Amino acid sequence: MDMRPVYTTTPDRPLLIMVPGFFTKPLTPGIIVDRSWDLGVISICKSHDLNGCVVNWNSGNILDLNFSVASLYNGRSLESALRSWRSACDNAEQCAVSLSQYIQTQKSNVYLLGHSLGGRIALRVAESLPLTRLIALAPAIDIHNVDYTSIVRSVAERPAVCYSHRDRVLSTLFTCGQSPHKITDVVKNARLEPGRTLRNIAHILNSRATAPALGLVGVPESHASDFTCVDTRLRHAEYVSNVSQLWSMVT
Repeated sequence: MDMRPVYTTTPDRPLLIMVPGFFTKPLTPGIIVDRSWDLGVISICKSHDLNGCVVNWNSGNILDLNFSVASLYNGRSLESALRSWRSACDNAEQCAVSLSQYIQTQKSNVYLLGHSLGGRIALRVAESLPLTRLIALAPAIDIHNVDYTSIVRSVAERPAVCYSHRDRVLSTLFTCGQSPHKITDVVKNARLEPGRTLRNIAHILNSRATAPALGLVGVPESHASDFTCVDTRLRHAEYVSNVSQLWSMVT
């Protein structure tokens, strides 16, 4: 993990840290091709007189995928995508530890903003570390795997979670990636074992209903009163172009 400053004002101003999500690792170390999140952070920092940086972490990128003709035919491309997802989830937990250590070295107030798996990282940090502000956009984490009580205690201002039922990434790929049944096995065995295939598909659909992503359904009713919870009605990729507006809505 490393920090990339994108906007600087005076040292005493609060620091806005943005954590992007899955598949945002640079294709070449040190060379950032997509600066979409940078632009959003810069816009917020200019409007609110903040210092801003974006976290680079091992979130994976397109080079991790297997796009050979043979792999497309036998389902290994899908398997490599799910493998990349699981690896990114493990790396997200490690990044949360590193980010917590970094934040503890800061003397100014810290505002933490995360999208998708970056939202997962932000929530993990907030579970154990005091912050001034927390905003999780479409967080890719099981709603039952968040310590909401600790977050409320740790964050000085009311923490915010932005979610959307229109988020197809979290309603499909997240569930497949979380499922103990490999979706690739379901596809491969469809003709050979139709009965087992139906059972596995039923399990995946049931997982979607009972353990959905926080960024898909929002904070559970038992904790909703302690959070600013906004139904954005956005698709997963639309958060980046609307980050400034969302910031204004929840702060």
